[in-house]
Amino acid sequence: MNREPIDLDALLDREMDRLRTSVSPADSEHAAIARVEMMVAEEIANTEASGRRLVGCDGFRAMLADRRSGMLSEARRMLLDDHVKECVGCRRASAEFGRARAASRNVTPKARGSAGWSWRLAAAAGLVLAVIGLSVQTDVFSFQAGGMIRVESLKGEAFHVRDNESVPVQEGQELTLAPGERLRTAGDTSALIRLADTSSVELSERSEIGVVERRHLMPGRTSDSIVDLDRGVVVVEAADQGSGHLYVETDDCEVAVQGTIFAVNHGVKGSRVSVIEGQVGVNVNGRNVDRKLTPGEQLTTRAHLESNPIGDEVAFSRNVDEYIELLRAVRSIGEEMDRAIATDRRRSTDLLDAAPAQTAVYFALPNMSAGIGEAWSILRQRVQENPGLRQWWNDSVAENGVDTEIQHVIEGLRTVGSEFGSEIVLTLGVNSENGPSQPLFLADLVRPETFRRNFETALDRLAPTDGNLRVVFLGEAGENDPIPDPAMVLYAWQMGSRLALAPNRDRLVDYRTQVEAGSTLGTVPSRFHGLLAEHYDQGVEWLLGVDLGRLITIDGENAAAFGVANAEFLMAEVHRNGDRLDLRASLVFDQNRRGIAAWLAPPAAMSALDFVSRDAYLAAAFVAKDAGALIDELFEILSAGDPDFEFGIAEFEREHAIDIRRDLAAPIGGEFAIALDGPVVPVPSWKLIVESYDSEALDSAIGWAVSEIDATATRTGSPGLTREPRKVGGRDYGVIVSRGSGQPLAWYTFSDGYLVAGPSQAIVDRALMTRASGVSLPRSTQFTSLLPRDRQVGFSAAVYRNLSPAAGPLADLLSGLGAEKKALLTQAVGDGASLTVAYGEPDRIIVAGSTEGGFFGQGLGSVLGFSGLLDVRESVVAVAAQTGQ
Repeated sequence: MNREPIDLDALLDREMDRLRTSVSPADSEHAAIARVEMMVAEEIANTEASGRRLVGCDGFRAMLADRRSGMLSEARRMLLDDHVKECVGCRRASAEFGRARAASRNVTPKARGSAGWSWRLAAAAGLVLAVIGLSVQTDVFSFQAGGMIRVESLKGEAFHVRDNESVPVQEGQELTLAPGERLRTAGDTSALIRLADTSSVELSERSEIGVVERRHLMPGRTSDSIVDLDRGVVVVEAADQGSGHLYVETDDCEVAVQGTIFAVNHGVKGSRVSVIEGQVGVNVNGRNVDRKLTPGEQLTTRAHLESNPIGDEVAFSRNVDEYIELLRAVRSIGEEMDRAIATDRRRSTDLLDAAPAQTAVYFALPNMSAGIGEAWSILRQRVQENPGLRQWWNDSVAENGVDTEIQHVIEGLRTVGSEFGSEIVLTLGVNSENGPSQPLFLADLVRPETFRRNFETALDRLAPTDGNLRVVFLGEAGENDPIPDPAMVLYAWQMGSRLALAPNRDRLVDYRTQVEAGSTLGTVPSRFHGLLAEHYDQGVEWLLGVDLGRLITIDGENAAAFGVANAEFLMAEVHRNGDRLDLRASLVFDQNRRGIAAWLAPPAAMSALDFVSRDAYLAAAFVAKDAGALIDELFEILSAGDPDFEFGIAEFEREHAIDIRRDLAAPIGGEFAIALDGPVVPVPSWKLIVESYDSEALDSAIGWAVSEIDATATRTGSPGLTREPRKVGGRDYGVIVSRGSGQPLAWYTFSDGYLVAGPSQAIVDRALMTRASGVSLPRSTQFTSLLPRDRQVGFSAAVYRNLSPAAGPLADLLSGLGAEKKALLTQAVGDGASLTVAYGEPDRIIVAGSTEGGFFGQGLGSVLGFSGLLDVRESVVAVAAQTGQ
């Protein structure tokens, strides 16, 4: 870790935050500050007087024994506890020290008198097992030694930092980095080093690492290699570690691997881990977060640190072409697999008409068994064709037998699926407690005469082969025989070319009785059936319908106020549309929308988006009912729950000389939009657009709000705000300025009936130019290609996201990238755009979304979701185990 003297200013800030939350109301802020200053000042004086300094992690770890014995001063204990909380390495050292202390305290004195040899042997065996267990599960029986490295390539300058001196290193040099020593690269420098285990580590400019080897005392344990990243970016190609691991540690995370390619970027804002090949495990902030990342996936350790295209993370690497090509191959495989599992839309309502009369949940899905088998074959073929993927596959998948298991399951799915038609339906009814009943599956059969034999054979592939799974057909001999434990059962009823399956016999018998009596969902008048049939008229792939009225009872004043008390049905549908996925869901009410559910206005042109450019990363817009009407409804809702609400509002308006409805709500129209549109640094380029009915009144309302905030800040001793009018180029602007820094926080102006605001005049002016030029987001090909196909000419709300434009501009900042490589990077790391829109109709709210790429097209993380097919075995067992429920 960093060997520079401890930053007492940073520690002071942290201790102030801690004390601020624990100070009693009687304490003053100044008293708390004085206590911290006194403690820190006293500690500095004592440290300097004794000639000791807290230098890096070694200094803190030397304090562990004093803390355990109670000899540590309160100030030093606070500094140590704070450092241990933030530092992964010292936290581990503290835990190991504690375990060692506990082990020494728990040694049992030798028993007096005569004791049998059997007791002594058992105690000795127990001690041996405990030692072995500690060795396997912890690092107690290990020690750290210097890490051997070889500088294989060096472009620029790098230094061996030791004993407060920096010694230049040369290409080809071999050296040992003792614990606490560092290798540091200068600006405009990249270096490639080789570890003792043959793993390679590439360092970007201004990076700093330490390397140590953790050797285990117990036999059978391979040593671990640890790369301690203080700052900068490293790309690691980990060699096969045997029974050991390679770790990359920062002060807020630990990355563990055995053989893969990944990058770690670490700075003051946190760490970002990106995987190019293989799989890594990430532990964040010592919380034992067992997060696994696969190729194309990325993790950041802190909420304020956003993800970044992986191509940008590894752009400094001499192997950047290989890495980007690998990522592009992953995406290409996913897209090819998507095409393999594509299915046609279904329009027949045969299975819908045959559903049980009391169906409350209806889920129809396509028979994808043949497509999944084809997709799996494509994956294996393409992996073998790509050397990089082939090596990882052989080392990480094939060697562990996972591919054989998946192949086994897929063969079973393909065999079962080949017996069914194009659709499989799952239905749930309602039990006596108004909860969902046992599931019932429906499907049409392709070969009814041979189905049973093939079905039982296929189930043997998907379920345990110990003879505990039984399939019982209704009407056959032995149907009512008891099922011996631990056997499991699936009940089946074949009626010609149709099959019904259930894990519960009573459920299936009840359905048979309904069918024989001529009572199904298709024969009983039902609005639920009608809504589902409407979707089939348009063609369906994946369809979900929920009868909320049967499953959920929503009542009470709050439910009525929010408008959800009369929610009746939820419908959702997913289907492919070329190279994208479309989602459409609707919440249907039993009457026209009421309460807050009615605030979303009917679809409109949404002109506020005309101020947003086509390069926006994120944009959200909505149109609501008239603001004055919203205030009236809101006040009515609040008054119903609080008899004193109206009196309180009247008092507020009198004291603050404001009429909320007239002065604040009336000037505001119904359209709102906010966007991230432009550079992210040094200040995010946000835009806020609000429809304005009266610009002068709205400007006065803003002035009133700023004055209120400023007055409140003044009373609490905090820096306030002020609003300043400015005229630039003949246009009037309002500028909200911080009294503390004197810097503008926001600029705004009025144009064409809209208030346009942003962090700077340049951002506001760019928004005005975007609208004037017509080159705006709603007119871009990217946006319009994602619009859902329906009869609406506008929408009530929209959320647009597209991070791919970040790849191009950032690639321009990377030296050495030609035009072809930049285009490749943009294509390989762009994660696709998505658009979600909502329509407010009289008796329903409809949400429609589109995302570029299919089920597998977004990366190998989803491609490797094939491993989830192994859970099919457990799923069959779990369903069958419900027999007695």
